Amino acid sequence: MKSYRKSVENGFIRSVAFSEFGEEIAETEYSEILSIIRNIPDAPDGYCYMLRAADLEWELVELPTMPDPFEEEVDDAEALQIILGGDEA
Repeated sequence: MKSYRKSVENGFIRSVAFSEFGEEIAETEYSEILSIIRNIPDAPDGYCYMLRAADLEWELVELPTMPDPFEEEVDDAEALQIILGGDEA
């Protein structure tokens, strides 16, 4: 049955929705969380804000660095080997 719900992971609110999934909450709590989410502060580059479930306060969290997918170059022989099935060829 659909109702107001929130999803909490590792102490942070991951989502709120009117659905069948997550922890059921009152409409007033749903509205409060949604209002806070709509007013998220701007985070500096490399960071994001996550909403703590315990006190509904924003916490600045550093984002993990992602490797550059174009950093490693492949020469022609390696490219042909990949096309032909990798190391199994």
